[in-house]
Amino acid sequence: APTNQEFKMPDMAKLLAGFVTGAVQTTVTFVRAVADVILLRFAMMNMGVVDVQVSVPDILDMVPNLALNLDFITDNVYELLNMVSVLFTEALVDIFEGVPRCEGPVLTFSAMWLVGIT
Repeated sequence: APTNQEFKMPDMAKLLAGFVTGAVQTTVTFVRAVADVILLRFAMMNMGVVDVQVSVPDILDMVPNLALNLDFITDNVYELLNMVSVLFTEALVDIFEGVPRCEGPVLTFSAMWLVGIT
């Protein structure tokens, strides 16, 4: 005997929430990937491994184009990271004023912060 099953429409609010959640997670993951590339470049530049002539905007220009225009986001992420880098440098200079800045402690402290950030 055939069963009388009624078709139920999906809850549109849950469907929309799922799409918004997916879009937000995708954007956050993309921004984190760009930030990781920029942080690794700064770390490699400080170690002298990377060519200093290649600028971060040039690196961002080499990121493949997406269907969405994310230049606004990537530019703001770059400006934010640049500002954080300057503030972090100023804070370290102020904190360690008068402390010897020999290579060993500086590398250990920098490695700790890179691991903490990522």
